[in-house]
Amino acid sequence: MMLASDDEGGHIFDAKVGTDYELHKALEVGDVIRAFGHYNDASTSKFSLNIKGANNLYLLHVDFRPWGDVLVLNSNQPGVGWQAEVRPAFVKSKLESAKIFAVSVEVMEGEYKISFNGEEVGKFPQRQDIKLASHIVLHGGSNGFEWKAAQLPPAVAGPGLSKPCVTGDKVYFDNAPEVDDIITVWVSSRISHQRSV
Repeated sequence: MMLASDDEGGHIFDAKVGTDYELHKALEVGDVIRAFGHYNDASTSKFSLNIKGANNLYLLHVDFRPWGDVLVLNSNQPGVGWQAEVRPAFVKSKLESAKIFAVSVEVMEGEYKISFNGEEVGKFPQRQDIKLASHIVLHGGSNGFEWKAAQLPPAVAGPGLSKPCVTGDKVYFDNAPEVDDIITVWVSSRISHQRSV
């Protein structure tokens, strides 16, 4: 899996577990949030992508539980607690050992569409107004699992979240580059350098 570029729908940035990444404008229909993780093996405990609001409001909790062959979708409202879960079919065999995967949430009219590596795995109703979303946060993982990066829509991300370029960074591809593929690298001056393979 190649981490998508900033030109493909938003700013990619290094993402760490438990860090609130602020949304700089309200989410709207058509917005897509992505997170990229590195799955190690079946000993990995649960991990989640969350869209949150103020006062510990979870508008959407996308919780992968590989040990139980389940994906749990839910919301949590302060003073009310966790609500009825939605559990779409998701088998842990979709998670490949030592591979990068992508999970995405697309804001639809009245619901969220959740995809895993580009394949829709479930939908979840918007139980709260999407305008209440103020940040995303990634949780969980163990035994070698790591969240690597996240991607927010350009207008939502705000300044300063682009993934930094560091000498020695690795980019993961599903397939080997082919003749006529173009790899684009941005340097600090924001000048694009391209190289044909």
